[in-house]
Amino acid sequence: MGFVPADKPLLLASYNVAYEIAKNKIPHTIAGNFIKPCALEMAGMVLGKEAKEKLQQVPLSDNAISSRISDMSDDILKQVITDIKSSPTKISMQLDESTDVAKCCQLLAMIRYAKGETVCEDFLFCKPL
Repeated sequence: MGFVPADKPLLLASYNVAYEIAKNKIPHTIAGNFIKPCALEMAGMVLGKEAKEKLQQVPLSDNAISSRISDMSDDILKQVITDIKSSPTKISMQLDESTDVAKCCQLLAMIRYAKGETVCEDFLFCKPL
């Protein structure tokens, strides 16, 4: 069909940028509008035209970054659920109802469980009521 799978280093670079964006709590639109043009400019000046063309292939569109952040979030949730299921002891769950700045009610769930010899406490979900 003419589709070419993304190069693994290019995909990894895209995930790394998405991770940094999520970790720093900045809008995901910054990747395509600011980060990529700056990176291309630097690569062109320092490394040459070839490096700039290679860097151009890194998927950093708004949709790509949003999708990467969603994928990472889903993976973290799966890891926490796997850890909860494999916990040798009982778990503890705390539910709390909160109201955000837009006056929407939110249900928050925190969970505490044993993992190895440590007790872990994780945020499980936040759902609007």
